[in-house]
Amino acid sequence: MGMSLLKTEEPVLLLDDTDHPISIFICLAAIDNEAHLRALASLTKILSDKESLDKLLQAKTNTEIIQIMKEKEGEEEE
Repeated sequence: MGMSLLKTEEPVLLLDDTDHPISIFICLAAIDNEAHLRALASLTKILSDKESLDKLLQAKTNTEIIQIMKEKEGEEEE
C-alpha cells in the first residue's frame, strides 16, 4: 500500500468553489482489492478528528505530518 499526501501552503479552489477550499490532497496506491479499504478507514478516522486535522493543517514539515499520522495510527491500535 502506498500513499502520497500533498499539503498546500494556500488552499486550492476546484472549479472556483469558494465554499470548499482544499489544503490536503491524498493519493492511494492499492496493492489489492482490500488494502485501500483499510487505508481509507484509517484516513477517515484521522481526518474526521478536528484536533488531528488542525495539526495536519498547521504542520510545516514532512516530519511533522508523518509524526501526526503515526500518533493517530498508534491510538487506533490501542
